[in-house]
Amino acid sequence: LLFLTLIINLVDAAVWTVGPIFSESLSIYGGITGSVFMLAYTIPPLIVGWFVGHIVQKFGMKIVALGSLLLGSLLLTLVGTVNTTVALIIIIFFVSIFFSIVWPTINGAFELSIASLPQYHEEIETIGDWFTNIGDTLGPIIGGYAAQFFGIKKSFLIMGIFGALVAILLLRYTPKSIVSKIKSRLV
Repeated sequence: LLFLTLIINLVDAAVWTVGPIFSESLSIYGGITGSVFMLAYTIPPLIVGWFVGHIVQKFGMKIVALGSLLLGSLLLTLVGTVNTTVALIIIIFFVSIFFSIVWPTINGAFELSIASLPQYHEEIETIGDWFTNIGDTLGPIIGGYAAQFFGIKKSFLIMGIFGALVAILLLRYTPKSIVSKIKSRLV
């Protein structure tokens, strides 16, 4: 749960670092299409949260969070390969939808952890916030280095591959129920 928090915040912060620069490069040819790129990344978080509960009830927190990270990351790799501006805007919109599903799912898992272990309420929140801050701090650094060494567009490909690999590893090696695993170790 903590590693997922770190990774989703890291990838998101990297997109917010490199995305505006990439968006400006799309605007060179005139029109407003370049500026729509970051707008398309901004809109889904305002809408998606209302539907996440229904998705989680149907598939479970682990599958929803890690599956959404995987799908969003795979789509993010396409930003590094597709050249059509309209296609890039559509892709980044769907990347944002999938990433926006991850956050409420993570928050729900933290709330379940707190409900299961109320005596550790402050510790759980503090550690979760700490991993969020680490991701938000490392994301721009990693995104900047990726843009410097691989180019702005290819940095999306690198971030997407990284997110997808982490999602696959977490899907494979994390327990089905995070909360029960924590509780059994502490009791």
